[in-house]
Amino acid sequence: MICKTKILFCFYYIWFFFSFQSISAQKTTINSNAEQLKELKNKKLQDSKDSLQLAQLYLYQFIDLHKEKKTINNLSSIDYGILACPKSQKGDSIKAVFYNKKAYLESELGFSMKSYKSILTSLKLLEKIENPNSGYVMGAYLLLSNKNAYFGNFEQAKHYMRLAEKTYAKNKTFIDQNTWQLNGNNHRLGVIAKYRNIYMLWKLSKNSNDSLSIINTMNSLEKMHNQSNFHKEERIYYSTALNHIGDWYITHKHDSLTTFKDISTGLNFLFKAQNLTEKEKYPGTIWSIKYNIAKGFTKGNLLNKADSTMAVLFKGISKNDGRLPFFYAQKGLIKARKNQKDSALFYFNNSIKKIHRGKNILTKDYKNFKPSKSYNHTRLLLRISEELTNYYSKDSIVQKKIASIYYLALQQFENSYLDTNFNAKQNNQLRRIIQGVLRNRKTGYLNNFLPQKTILNKFEIFRNKLEWKKFYENRYTNILPELDSIKNRNLELASLINKAKIAKNVPLKDSIQKLIYNHEDYKKKEFPQLELLSNFNFSIDKLQEKLTNKDLILKYILLNNEIAIYQISKNNFKVQILPWRANEKNELNNFIKNIRNRNYDSNLGIKLGQKLIPDVNESITHLIINPDGMLFKLPFETLKTKGKFTTDRFQFSYTSNLGLINFKSNKTSTSKDILIYAPLYANTSTNNSIRNKPSFLKGASTEAKNISKLFPSKLYNDKNLTKAKFISTAVKGKILHLAMHAEVNYDYPELSRLLFSNNLKNEDEHLYLEELYGLSLNAELAILSACNTGSGIEKNGNLESFQRAFTFAGVPATVVSLWEVPDSSTEQIMVLFYKNLKEGQTKSEALQNAKLRFREANTFNKLSAPYFWAGFVVYGDDAPITNDKSSSFYFIITILILFVVMILYKKKNKV
Repeated sequence: MICKTKILFCFYYIWFFFSFQSISAQKTTINSNAEQLKELKNKKLQDSKDSLQLAQLYLYQFIDLHKEKKTINNLSSIDYGILACPKSQKGDSIKAVFYNKKAYLESELGFSMKSYKSILTSLKLLEKIENPNSGYVMGAYLLLSNKNAYFGNFEQAKHYMRLAEKTYAKNKTFIDQNTWQLNGNNHRLGVIAKYRNIYMLWKLSKNSNDSLSIINTMNSLEKMHNQSNFHKEERIYYSTALNHIGDWYITHKHDSLTTFKDISTGLNFLFKAQNLTEKEKYPGTIWSIKYNIAKGFTKGNLLNKADSTMAVLFKGISKNDGRLPFFYAQKGLIKARKNQKDSALFYFNNSIKKIHRGKNILTKDYKNFKPSKSYNHTRLLLRISEELTNYYSKDSIVQKKIASIYYLALQQFENSYLDTNFNAKQNNQLRRIIQGVLRNRKTGYLNNFLPQKTILNKFEIFRNKLEWKKFYENRYTNILPELDSIKNRNLELASLINKAKIAKNVPLKDSIQKLIYNHEDYKKKEFPQLELLSNFNFSIDKLQEKLTNKDLILKYILLNNEIAIYQISKNNFKVQILPWRANEKNELNNFIKNIRNRNYDSNLGIKLGQKLIPDVNESITHLIINPDGMLFKLPFETLKTKGKFTTDRFQFSYTSNLGLINFKSNKTSTSKDILIYAPLYANTSTNNSIRNKPSFLKGASTEAKNISKLFPSKLYNDKNLTKAKFISTAVKGKILHLAMHAEVNYDYPELSRLLFSNNLKNEDEHLYLEELYGLSLNAELAILSACNTGSGIEKNGNLESFQRAFTFAGVPATVVSLWEVPDSSTEQIMVLFYKNLKEGQTKSEALQNAKLRFREANTFNKLSAPYFWAGFVVYGDDAPITNDKSSSFYFIITILILFVVMILYKKKNKV
């Protein structure tokens, strides 16, 4: 099987040259371009013709730079070119090309979300042009399909693929006639689109419609292949597609659902790929095809044929060949199906030995196992564990071995997960590993092998570092230079000290170590959130030390048809694994849906409360909830235990990661003010009662004015309040209060935004969630009283939402809403919350008491329903907000006491 990166590189390379073929004839030499660009920049531009020429010169400059080296610095040519483009059809046309090139460069540099936004901008510009280049349009759709598949938005990926194919069908002649001529490259977009669709469906297909789609796409590619104009350079797509669809027929269903017809059809495609590659000299990876054939024989119980096919693959292979672990594992599976237990264990064990990277031979108990850097080996160890469980579930000796292999998979994951993109499948594999480890602890097979706390420590570190990786890649360019500089400085200093150690140069080593200390101090001071994320080293024991006797952490991990519930208090730690099947999932969804529809289901509240809230000691008054998946959307305060709402018994705070519970930024605001942002939304109705649409909010305005009376504050509520004003002022606030509308993008949460005006079309007027990742704020608390600011979309077990973004921007605590909160009740609860904060209550206590007071005041009317009071939750650090008046008071009292002590001391000495 040809590797994905090779195919993608080919696609990007081809598209790069095609998108400029219409203007490539005008290209001059590099020196000539530079001279013309310098001359034109120094002269005053007379008209749009000069601007267009300047833009084209920046385009040529980018092409020259890009050929030499693909670097983020090349983006400056694009950005200058975009600024130079005049406002005209021709200007928009070349601007679309700039954004197209920007998208592909950002994709190559790993900035996936920025790439996605750039290609969308390019497409919007093309749609404004009367006769846009259909090649550009199709290329944009293909990239959008690819990006959506990357982000796990499979339906959107299919949507853009359909648009790409529709564009090709309408403009086939033009697109084919303009296919890349440079260097004899004849890869047509139509062929590439068919291959990309097959590849996407092979990887992500879920239902019968997807099955029909991949079959129809293969039939279409087959017809193209049979035409006389199918170029030999396009054969790579055809032979690789045959391999993919053959493997798809064999593996896309569970073993129990795969039919003989599925296996037979899959093998026929693979035999065809084998014949073309071996006899017709088509490009392709023959060993991958044969390996898939062996998988087909195995699944079809043609075990002797599977054995003989694997024997061919083993011939002539060196003992250090990287394919051996996979070949041994497949051989082990064949032997297990033949009921040859000893042989199966022999081959599975050989597979693990080949993964082992230690100098010494792997011991039988695997305790000296050293993991590799390959994430594929993680998947392989998981597969071995599950296959052994499947075939030898009642064999106690094998079960002990399985327990150990699950732990090896955990070690392997730890050593390889940062070298790959974190996606839904990887998240699923981590959970399967954790579930395997926990199950085997439950059966007793791992009692002396791995402490329970170690499992959770590792899980938290994995998840946080993966979030850091995504955080780094998604930061906006206004911070990227500084981040890149810090990252490069880290690598540079690490390399220097390593060289000093090798040379045994102690003075040099000491000097470099001092530089490292200075660098770390700078990093902690200027970018405290980087310290939180990139150097995250979590410990349950240290967390427990910081808890009080009133605190209990409840951490939930959703597994396959089970849920793990961890209970962590100051002196105790335990985990329960409970059933969590379709019935429980449906009950949770219905419960949340009913609350949002103002229809509270008391019976479900009791049932879910019994499931999710364990019996706890009466001394526990504060529950810290670390949700998972859909549980992020549940206000646990609305569950019932002992006949009451849980908010009657407990204060609640939430966290998206255990390591964020006691997070405190090293950078704190020198100002003591609350900064309140409440846009007036010009020319809008005053009737809207929900904070989800950009219209005037009477309650928000009143709320802002009342809060400003309680604390020293600055109120920004004029019609000209902008995103730029927020960014420039927010760094100075001790508390940030945003009483405004929000728009949540459920497909792409990174593109959710806080609305500073009612002009939704102008993107620059609104603050995007992704942009928040690029800020470095100093506030102790951010209160987002806009709708759905705690909502979003669940990705890989974490909920992407505004609260996470503010945390990563350096704010240790946030108050957010889980649904579209009524304007009037929001105003009342927020004012009560601030009054409680002023009295020195913790954030969770202040919010609990605000809700109780609101419920008490509305006991006999509809406002007592959870919809009106349960929407707001507090995330992060729960400490009280420092009260300057009380601090001054205690300071004065302390001085007076010291003064009295000194007087008494002097009197005593005189005596």
